[in-house]
Amino acid sequence: MNNYELILFAVALGMDAFSAAIAISIRKINLEQKIKIIFGVGFLHFILSAGGIVLARLFNYFFSNYYFLETINKLASVIGALSLILLGVIMITEGFKKNKVEFNSIIEYSLLILLLSISIDALSAGFGLGMLGDNTIINCLVLGIIVSIMVMIAFFLGDKISGLIGDEAIILGGVILVFLALHLIFN
Repeated sequence: MNNYELILFAVALGMDAFSAAIAISIRKINLEQKIKIIFGVGFLHFILSAGGIVLARLFNYFFSNYYFLETINKLASVIGALSLILLGVIMITEGFKKNKVEFNSIIEYSLLILLLSISIDALSAGFGLGMLGDNTIINCLVLGIIVSIMVMIAFFLGDKISGLIGDEAIILGGVILVFLALHLIFN
């Protein structure tokens, strides 16, 4: 995989994290949580894509006559989508409550679920790279860095959108997450 292909691959892989970060940032989470999410998503994209490559090598070694990529892609998409639906529903119900709970406590409670839900696709992407014979850790590192940059940009955009829409932005963010999850399930 050449550099241009790797960058395009990373951008495509990071689009769900980008969309989710815009939706989450609309609720004005604090800088500390944004930093945790940016580094967490980048780190998980690196680790999970590298893990996917290792899994592909193991599958190829033990089951070289079979191709499991489609099954792993579907499983990763469903797990990630269900997690995003859960977070989206929490955001939507929070937006309709009269006595709004600070969203920061919800983020702290579900940060790991959030990070995994928007990074789980890196496992299947790494598996695909491994099945294609691409096994460089540098590629995984580049994926993590590019996705982290995309999430950083998404947080900036989410803050701008939030300023335009106001307090009901959390409902919009939740709806975006639910639609993103449904897109992941049905595509």
